Amino acid sequence: VASGFGPAGHYCSQRVSQSLPYFLKHADCRLAEDAVAEAFRSAQLDLLRWAGENDVDVTASGASAVMVLDQKLQGGRGTQLTVGSIGDVQAMLATFERNKEAVVSATTAHQPASPTEKARLVKAGAELRKGTQGEDTVCRPG
Repeated sequence: VASGFGPAGHYCSQRVSQSLPYFLKHADCRLAEDAVAEAFRSAQLDLLRWAGENDVDVTASGASAVMVLDQKLQGGRGTQLTVGSIGDVQAMLATFERNKEAVVSATTAHQPASPTEKARLVKAGAELRKGTQGEDTVCRPG
C-alpha cells in the first residue's frame, strides 16, 4: 500500500506500489528483512530514474508505503510475516475472535518528530527543514 504526497504524489505512489513487488521478487537476499530493505531501496532509485525520464518533478513529492511479506516456513511449520514501511504509514496485525480482539503487532510511523527517527534521518544524510507550521520536514540535502 502506498500513499503519495506533494504535487506529484500520485505518480510517486503509483510507481512505488508497482515496483516494490517486482523488486522484492528479484531481491538476491537470504533473509526476508534484507530482501524487503533492498526492495525499498531499489524502488526509491527506480522512482527517481522514472521521474527523470518522464520529466516529472518529485523534489516536493514522494510516497509513504507499507508492505507485508508472507512466507511459508520449511516443513509446513507455519508462516513468517515480515513487514516493511517507509514514511508515516503504519501497519497493524490484529486478531479477531468474539470477545478476544487484540492487536498483535503494530509498526511505528517514520516521523521526524520522534527523536529516534530524527537521529536516524540525520545519520543517513537527510536534511531537516522547518515546515510552514514549525514541524520538521525531511528533504534531500541541497
